[in-house]
Amino acid sequence: MKFVRRLLFYIIGIGLGYLLVNVFFGDRDLDFAYGPEARVKKKLRTTSLDSASLVQPLLDLSKDSLYYRVVVDGDIDFGKSEQRKEPCGEYALLYSHESYPYLIRIENCEDTVRVLSVEHNELDREPSTLRLLLYWLIGIAVVYGLFSALKFFLNK
Repeated sequence: MKFVRRLLFYIIGIGLGYLLVNVFFGDRDLDFAYGPEARVKKKLRTTSLDSASLVQPLLDLSKDSLYYRVVVDGDIDFGKSEQRKEPCGEYALLYSHESYPYLIRIENCEDTVRVLSVEHNELDREPSTLRLLLYWLIGIAVVYGLFSALKFFLNK
C-alpha cells in the first residue's frame, strides 16, 4: 500500500474510534487532582460552604463570585497556611482580581468550609532570589556572547 492510502486509513480509524468512545462514554467531568494544591482546591470546591461566614458582599455562592474565582484560579500559599491546625486546617489563598491582590484565609473542616478573612495583599515589590539569579545568568551569557563575537571578528 502506498503511504498516502495507509495514512488515510489511519485517520479514518482514529476518527471512528474517537466517535465511538465519545458516544459510549460521553462528556465526563474528569478532575485529576494529583498535586497538593489541586487536592486542596478540589476539597474546597466540593465541600459545602458555611454561608454565615461570608464576610463581604463580594463573597456569594454564584459562579461569578470572588470566592469561586479564588478557589478555582487562585494560588495556595502553603507558607502562610496552617494545614495541620486542629480541628480544622487553615489555608491562605492568593488571588489578583482587576490588579487588586487579595489574601483570603479559609478554614477547611471535614464537612464545611468557612471564610475567615479577606484582606488586601501587598505584593512583594522586590524580585525573588530565583529571579535575581536568572537575571545574573542571562547577563553572564550576554557578556560571554559579546566577547565571543568580538574575538571572532578580531581573528578574521
